Amino acid sequence: AAAAAAATSIPTPSSSSSAAAASSSKDSLATQQHVQLQVLRAQLLEQIRVGITDLRVRSERADGASSIYASLCANSTSLQNHSSRLTQALADVNTNVSILQDRIREAETYLKAMNDVTLNVDQDLSAAAPLHRQIVDLIADDCAINDTIYELRKLLHDGKVELGPFLKTVRALSLRQFTVRALLRKCRRVARLD
Repeated sequence: AAAAAAATSIPTPSSSSSAAAASSSKDSLATQQHVQLQVLRAQLLEQIRVGITDLRVRSERADGASSIYASLCANSTSLQNHSSRLTQALADVNTNVSILQDRIREAETYLKAMNDVTLNVDQDLSAAAPLHRQIVDLIADDCAINDTIYELRKLLHDGKVELGPFLKTVRALSLRQFTVRALLRKCRRVARLD
């Protein structure tokens, strides 16, 4: 019995080649399954990587869209405030326009009334007392002399008047102006205007 058991346990050349073939087919089957698992694993990892990249892009787009939305909301508030200020300014302008139109109508009415009145400038500007009339005339003379001397200086500067006649005329006007100013000072003192 022991010899039979030993005989079955000793591999024969034909049984050892079939066992090796079975073992080899198991190993190749295991290797093929291992390769298929590796391929599936690689495909799954690639799909996960693509999915994560897609999620990142969508997240960035969503963040960008939310920041744009926040900016639009802030701008909307700013535009509403600006619109209310413009509405108030428009109301103020309309009020001012109506006030100005009323003033224009009043001025036109006043001008029509003034066109019917004849003005005598000499009577309206004349002073009541003779002393006051004399003061007004003296002030007018003083201003006229100043204007004349100024114009003579311009003519001399432009070369239209020679120096000799210029000096004689200015000397005569200065003497007249001195007399006018002295008389004006005396009249103002008498009228108690100083």
